[in-house]
Amino acid sequence: MNLPDSAFTVGVFFALLLPGLVFSYTDSALRGFRSDDKSADLRVMRALAVSAILDGLYLLLVPAALTKRLLGFVANPASFDSEGDSTFVSLVVLLLGAVVPAALALLIYRVRKWGTESEKWVFRRVRRLTPYRSLPTAWDASVVRDGVRFVRIQAPDGRWFAGFYSDESYASTFPEKPDIFIAHQYAVDDDGAIGDPVENSAGLWLSIGDGWLVEWLNIEDEG
Repeated sequence: MNLPDSAFTVGVFFALLLPGLVFSYTDSALRGFRSDDKSADLRVMRALAVSAILDGLYLLLVPAALTKRLLGFVANPASFDSEGDSTFVSLVVLLLGAVVPAALALLIYRVRKWGTESEKWVFRRVRRLTPYRSLPTAWDASVVRDGVRFVRIQAPDGRWFAGFYSDESYASTFPEKPDIFIAHQYAVDDDGAIGDPVENSAGLWLSIGDGWLVEWLNIEDEG
């Protein structure tokens, strides 16, 4: 792959890829690694699609004078020979290429996770257009759900483990093998009834494999 070697090709490269790449990486950092993140081709195509949408919005919303000034720099870099011009172009590229896409990804994540009921209603309606979900496994779907819950796990040898799955707990997602860290461990008897918190426990880590049983319990239903 040849790197861009002129102001025009650099400008095109940034316009076509930078906003989408920043959006995609910010989105992945917030939501976690997903199945389509495994393919470099899919990530590039997603970045191109997001960039095309953002570039179209920029053309509609950014003042025409500002757009002409930027296009003039791309077409003739020699016309921007002052320090002020360089600072201006750098700030615009930083704003439109990085700050806006990152803020948009953060806003979408915020609405999905902490938005009001009316805001979340929009996302729920969009999701119901198809039964398909982008989450690659049922394990991923169970561990990324919002809310604090109890989790009760039975090993293949019959032993029970349990704890309070709070924001301090963690679980793996695709493509890693299922495992879980429970920040607040609780005692469990031989019948699986959850008892009191384990004294001096600093957390519990388990690698979930074949033959393991994992139950998620609402707080009012634990035990």
